[in-house]
Order: sequence, then C-alpha cells, then structure tokens
Amino acid sequence: MNKFLIFLSSFYLSKIYCKEFYRIETNTSILNDTGLIKNLTFKSKFECFSQCNRNILCALVALEKNSCKLFSSVSWSYKISKNESSIFINDYCVSNPCKNGGSCIAKRKEFQCLCTPFYNGSTCTEPIEEIFLYNHKSTVMELLVFSNKYLISGSIDNKISVWSLEDFSLINSFITNYSICCLVKITDDIIGAGSDDGKIIFLNITSGKINNKIDAHTMRVRRLTVLNNGNLASGSFDRTIKLWNIYNYSLISTLNEHNETVRDLAIVNNGSYLASCSCDKTIIIWDLNNLILKKQLFNHSSCVFRITVLKNDDLIGTTTDSRIFIWDIVSFSIKTILLPSNSGTSLNSLVDGNLMSGHHSGIIHFWNISNMSLIKSINTTIKGSIYFLIVLPNKEIACGYSNGAITIWNKNIYP
Repeated sequence: MNKFLIFLSSFYLSKIYCKEFYRIETNTSILNDTGLIKNLTFKSKFECFSQCNRNILCALVALEKNSCKLFSSVSWSYKISKNESSIFINDYCVSNPCKNGGSCIAKRKEFQCLCTPFYNGSTCTEPIEEIFLYNHKSTVMELLVFSNKYLISGSIDNKISVWSLEDFSLINSFITNYSICCLVKITDDIIGAGSDDGKIIFLNITSGKINNKIDAHTMRVRRLTVLNNGNLASGSFDRTIKLWNIYNYSLISTLNEHNETVRDLAIVNNGSYLASCSCDKTIIIWDLNNLILKKQLFNHSSCVFRITVLKNDDLIGTTTDSRIFIWDIVSFSIKTILLPSNSGTSLNSLVDGNLMSGHHSGIIHFWNISNMSLIKSINTTIKGSIYFLIVLPNKEIACGYSNGAITIWNKNIYP
C-alpha cells in the first residue's frame, strides 16, 4: 500500500482561492486509486491545490514525494461514510455547517443551508416561533390533518388547500365553487366538506374531483364528524343534526331538538354519545345506539358555538360571552367555568390533556385543566380572529384566521 502525505493549510487556501479543504482526520494512507482524476508531477503545494480548485470534480488532494493525486467526490463518499480512510475534502458541507436539521448545498466558493421550517440564518441557528401560510382570501373555517402527511384547509372563499406537513409548502389548491365551512376525513383519498348553502361535497384530494354531493341541509353545514360505526354526522344552521350512511349517501336519521342554529359536534363517551351545541344556549348529549336525546345541558349564559373533548372525557364548551364551561360527562354537571379576558372563537385539546382556546383578538390561551388555571398566552402579529385551532403530529399548533391566513407555531411555544 502506497504511503502519502495528506497536506492542508485551510487559512492559506481559503485566503488565496476563496475555497476551503476540510480535514476528516490525520491518516497517511490512501486505500487505492479508485476515483483518480489526475496524477501530476508534484512541483509545489500551491500548484497541486490550485489544480484541484479549478477542477469541479476534485474532492481530495493527496501528496507523496513528487506526486500529486486528485480524486473525485463520488468515489470517496463511500469511504468517508464507512470511515475506511481519512482525507482532505474540497467541500464546504463536509463539516456539517447547517444545524437543526438543515440541509447543506455545496457550491464552488461557499455553501448554502436549506433550513427546516422553524429555523433561519446562514447556518440555521436562529429559531422562529411562527410561520405564515397564505392561499386563502377569506376566513379559514377548518384545518384537518390528513394521513399525517398533509394539512388541509377549507375557507369560505370556495377553496380547499393541501399543505405539506414536512415543510408546510403548498402542494395543491382546489376551487370547489362552494363556500367551505367544515372538513372531515372520509377515506385515505376522500374528504367531506360542508358548504354555506347546506350541501356536503366529497372531494378526492389527489385528483381534485368532486366524487359526490348531498343536498344535506337547508342552511349552512357548520360541522361534520365521522362516528365510530363509520356513519357521518352533520350539524347545520337549520337547527338539525343528520346522520348519513357514508357508503350510499342515504339519510339514516334526523335529530331536531335544538331551537337555534347547531354550531358544533363532538364524539363523547368512547363513541356511544354524540354532543351537539347550539345558539339556544344548550349542549345536547345524544344516545347513538337508540338515536335519542340522552341529556340536555343548560346553564350556559349565551350561544354555545364550540365544543371539544379532553383526554379525561370532560366536555368543554365556549360561549359568545367569553366563558368556557367544563362539564363532567358522567354526572352531567359543571366542574368549573373559565373566564378568558376576551371573546373566544375556537377550542381544542392538547396532547398532554390540557386545553387551548383561540380568540377574536388573535390571542391563544393555554389552560391547565388539573387546577383550572391559565398557563400562558401568546399573540400573533396577524390581525384577525382565530376560527380554528389544531395540534399537528409533531406538536406544532396551527391556527386558521378570519383574514384567510394560517399560522404554524413552533412546538416550543407550549411548555
């Protein structure tokens, strides 16, 4: 095996050629001549490195007595990864300058970092709390995580947008000709969307084609949810809740005990109950086995427009007079009432079982359910009401706003 002297002066080279050679570690042996570009008569170190610097394929410089060998990057990448040889490599990215998961692109005189969504700067070391997505011209009514790969947004601007959960880039955008008020996943290819004119459409998110539609209600469809048995429930401003067979789109039953607009639906008690809230100031618990009213929850002071269920099965409802009611679903009694400083517009549960609420002012509150206290509040630079909140698979928090914007908050904002 030939013995070589592998030589480097980083300062010297970068100063003269605007180029750096990085040393992996000290080793005087080269395994073989695989990937050899040139074998030159060695006159000076300056000439040897100059030859490598002018050759776009050159990645390695090896010196031995009067010989100067130039090697390509492709042939040596395997040996680097397997630690079979230690070399000087003509590549700005070999020192891993891009931090926090950033990708490095090597150029002839510099490197460029492609940062992950929540970091910025030349080497991806500057954290970002909030990123902004824009593709809607009006209120984003709902956000839906689809197959842990996509974030789907629906807006009353008739548009459904598909975003990548990896880098939050816009993948697709569909004009539906329907004002979208709510979304739900039906299959791995199909989403259901409720419209302002009472229709439910079924859209293939791959092709963008509407596979079917139901003239479901006489007014806005405000919420859709898939039940444990696979049937679909829809709640409407026409004061009714309807259950649908998702396979043939036929109506199973109509529940009509509310006296005002139905604003939201939630599955409770492991799927045996369906909760609905209304501007008649009540929440109704429906027995899904018998399709009858199980319990009607009163004592709300105004319209109940959002409900959600926590990990401990508590049912949460927020009202238009800025109150959040926490209900024990076993005893059907109020456990406590939270009083945010401003009017709430959205609710959702957190991964740890706590609660978050979005508000007209753009503020998000995080609530500790164990002691019913406010953990912290955050505010965005966007001026608008938060109409929907959701926790993403990597624990980021996504918000849909009344002005059509979507914000994605870094998971580190919530302790």
